[in-house]
Amino acid sequence: ISAGTFTGSTGQVNVTSVTQTGGTLVAPSTILNDSGNWSMTAGTFTANGGTVQFSQTSGTQTLTPGPTTLNAGAIAFNNISHTGTAALQLLTNPLTVNGTLTNAAVAGNFNANNLAVTVIGQTILSGGSYLAGTGTQTLAGGLTVNGGAFTGSTGLASATSVDLTAGTLTAPSTTFTDTGNWSASGTGVFNANGGTLVFSLANGTQQVTGGGQSFNNISHTGAGTLQLSHNAVTVGGTLTNAAGIFNANSLAVTVAGLTTLSAGTYQARTGTQTFSGGLTLSGATFTVSSGTVNIGALSITSGTFTGSTGPVNATGVNLTGGTLIAPTTFNVSGNWSKGTAATFTA
Repeated sequence: ISAGTFTGSTGQVNVTSVTQTGGTLVAPSTILNDSGNWSMTAGTFTANGGTVQFSQTSGTQTLTPGPTTLNAGAIAFNNISHTGTAALQLLTNPLTVNGTLTNAAVAGNFNANNLAVTVIGQTILSGGSYLAGTGTQTLAGGLTVNGGAFTGSTGLASATSVDLTAGTLTAPSTTFTDTGNWSASGTGVFNANGGTLVFSLANGTQQVTGGGQSFNNISHTGAGTLQLSHNAVTVGGTLTNAAGIFNANSLAVTVAGLTTLSAGTYQARTGTQTFSGGLTLSGATFTVSSGTVNIGALSITSGTFTGSTGPVNATGVNLTGGTLIAPTTFNVSGNWSKGTAATFTA
């Protein structure tokens, strides 16, 4: 299409390629099936509430969305369904999908090719690999992996929820931000890839079901409650709570690196909490219940550590500020230091 208008209706349209250099393409409200390359450099594309299906069976099928110099409403897709065994690879421009993005069980890879992808609806991976690359991946309707793989690289990624039941989710080596629930179950495999998971729900309760798999770094930045569910959590790197409530929900938590609580509240409850890399309070509240708390070293500059009936074991204590209310049993195997600005209650 270089000029004029192609107007789809309710019938399916099948093409072997799409090249648009001008004019208007109105997709059918059902399915526009493309078995070849898609290229848009100018003109207007109207998704019309339908689905564009990419179905090439071999090689690499390229998708060049309209350039960002055009109005966003003139280039965005509604739903994209990748059903072909060929790879589907983006070229040149970022991709915006206002509906859903699916990679079917029989499909080849979806290669973002280091370009930004924004999906307003749900992103569903049932087969193939989603290769994120260095571009920012914004999955505003949530990410479901029930087969295949989501493979993060160095680009940022975010989702409003994560549901992993089969296949593999490899987080980017930088940051993966989740504003909703996180659930790993079944045969799904999570690879932390040395990155940081940021949980950032602004209000309400955000649940984390880790499926018994390990995280690297966890950072809770949302003003809501981050609550563990069903499984103990192992963090190979650092754990930070910068806002809201971290509710261990009577489950065991093991952190190899430093745990830093700068705001909000950490509720330990009855599960064993093990902070091998130490625990630092710099404005937050840590509440012990009947569970055991093992700390590499406890440092309090501000905030409150409140003991209860559960034993607390620490290799050292350094109080420069804040308040430490001792539990019933408090074992310190190393040095103890208390400054004049700190309060200790035995």
